[in-house]
Amino acid sequence: MAAVEAGSQVRLDAVRSAFAEAVSKQQGVGGASISVHFDGRELLTLVGGTARPGQPWTADTRSCLMSVTKGFAGLVVAMLAERGQLDPDARVAS
Repeated sequence: MAAVEAGSQVRLDAVRSAFAEAVSKQQGVGGASISVHFDGRELLTLVGGTARPGQPWTADTRSCLMSVTKGFAGLVVAMLAERGQLDPDARVAS
């Protein structure tokens, strides 16, 4: 854990800056939230923008994720292949 914490504040500051920039580009339409956890501990939660005119985006605002899950699915496949738990050349039926 110490190795992660050593530079984590700098990395989290970069996440904060990127989030603030992305939300500012919304120009009053739309919002976002992000929560970063590591080893069961919440490191960062950010919320910004509007859910609809006159209503701020909150940590409980619901949103549609759409294609965001494709990246996570690809990451899981790569991790399983790296661990030898998935053969990317195998037939899907196997």
